[in-house]
Amino acid sequence: MKIREKLTLGFLLLSSIVVVVGLIAFKEIKEIEGRFYIFAYEAFPLVEAIEEIQFNAVRIADSAYEYAVIVAEKQHAKGKQKHDPLEDTHRLEEESKKQFFKYLADFEKLASKSAPEYDDFLRDIKKVSSDLIQKANTLIELKKSGKFGDEVIALELRLDKAERTLHKIIEVALRHEEQELNEQIDGLRDNIWEAKLTFLVATILSFLISIILSLFFAKTLSVPIVNLTIGAEEIAKTKFDTRVEVPNTQDEIRVLAESFNEMAESLGRTTVSRDYFQAVVNSMNNCMIVLFPDGRIREVNQTTCYTLLYRDTELVGEHISKILNLEDFAQGGSEDNLSFLGFVNNISIVLAAKDQSEVPVLFSGATMSDADGELGGYVCVAQSLGEFKKLKKQV
Repeated sequence: MKIREKLTLGFLLLSSIVVVVGLIAFKEIKEIEGRFYIFAYEAFPLVEAIEEIQFNAVRIADSAYEYAVIVAEKQHAKGKQKHDPLEDTHRLEEESKKQFFKYLADFEKLASKSAPEYDDFLRDIKKVSSDLIQKANTLIELKKSGKFGDEVIALELRLDKAERTLHKIIEVALRHEEQELNEQIDGLRDNIWEAKLTFLVATILSFLISIILSLFFAKTLSVPIVNLTIGAEEIAKTKFDTRVEVPNTQDEIRVLAESFNEMAESLGRTTVSRDYFQAVVNSMNNCMIVLFPDGRIREVNQTTCYTLLYRDTELVGEHISKILNLEDFAQGGSEDNLSFLGFVNNISIVLAAKDQSEVPVLFSGATMSDADGELGGYVCVAQSLGEFKKLKKQV
């Protein structure tokens, strides 16, 4: 799997975790919403209907009492009033009855859907309210007919008893509904707490899973890179036998590790060949000097250093004119043009030693070409004439 595919997969997994957490939160919110719906759209209308039933029942009874009082006051009042208050009382009583039956019907409709336990309540309240309205109407009729005394008082007492009975029934219903509301509130609070807890747990789990995924991807990506970095540092220390572990993957990191090992192996082979060649060069009895195209000394062998009394670090980087007088050449050499070195063969000249002494040598030169066929520098070989004379005598 390619690195890009791994990163894409990692992002998809993290996105999936976020989606799962979001779905869990959405589910909990819907549960809370359902509880709130019951709380707001079922319980409240029932309570409102019960309270309106109670309120209008009181108004019916109060209207009957008020009617009786107004009739009594009119009998003692002198003159005729411009506005008859009995009409207002009668109108209020009729309006109260209408509202009473309306809210009673609303309550019955709501209870049939969501609160079937109110069947007994409805039966009792219909019975008591019918008795209350009948007694209120009877009281008004007695007052209209001009009757007073014990009969009216006894009827008022029965009306008051019916009113108190209705209040008790409604209070029981209100307490029941209050208990239901408290249960709904407690359930809503539990749902909110469960939603918070679920969301917290889901968040913690998603955080832990994200850390695990991050560590996994970091390990699969960073560990091989760290190994490659350490391997490169070892190669820089000329430890060409260094190899890095090739990860068991099919991505660019594996290709890079394999390429690194191939490079290290190639460098090892090349370095062995170079060391062998360097050993051969250093074992030569002749001086060998390698120059850059501009005449700077690139490399010297040990014989050169021994003959001219220099250390190699003192000569490398210096211009050839430091040890060779270019004007001694018949071609009229100069520091700017060293092409003549490619045509020099066993020329007798002198080299300047570090102690200002002159060392006579037979000097030869040749040009070097780079991979593109361009001038890469010069190779110069100088044989000490003193060593040459010794060899000649031996022959």
